[in-house]
Amino acid sequence: TSDQGWRALIPLQGMQSPEEVGKALADLPHARLVDLKTASENMVAGFRNEALWRIAAAGIAIILIAAWGLSRKQWLPVLLPVATTVLAEAALFQLAGLPLTLFHLVSLMLVGGIVLDYALFFNRDEDSEAEHSRTLHALTVCAVSTFTVFGILALSEIPVLRAIGVTVAAGVLIGYSLTALTAQGAARAKPEKDASTKTQ
Repeated sequence: TSDQGWRALIPLQGMQSPEEVGKALADLPHARLVDLKTASENMVAGFRNEALWRIAAAGIAIILIAAWGLSRKQWLPVLLPVATTVLAEAALFQLAGLPLTLFHLVSLMLVGGIVLDYALFFNRDEDSEAEHSRTLHALTVCAVSTFTVFGILALSEIPVLRAIGVTVAAGVLIGYSLTALTAQGAARAKPEKDASTKTQ
């Protein structure tokens, strides 16, 4: 209760015309008809739009930081797999007819961070082929463990967990493959560099 009297939320069932109910409540100044379905959809849409803006802001921040901290020859191998993975996965969801929910968008942000880590480690300067092999082994173990954990979530019957699991597991698979491919050229160049150093 309050200074204005009693207040209560009364759920309505079997309602055929919400408009008619709204008209019937028009004469009651303290009564209000609330469409919970529409209200929740509008709330989720607002959260989704905010998430899109945050993803765009994070992408711009990543580009600026990469431009400041990486050499020009590293920009493309590092940033291309990240952008390609996120865009490719979003396109696959659209082709499959699956709407991108708020949970998918949040998971895509996680995917972008994971793939960025892969790209940075794959494209870092290494002094020997043995060091490159250790890096490849460590990243492969990380990718397999991450894929396994989120793959288990993808099998869940809970829609939220399934959405997160499918998004991250697929993103890890795509992102790891792309980062490994973009780093192959640098890996092949390492033995030539080592050989020339030994000759000198």
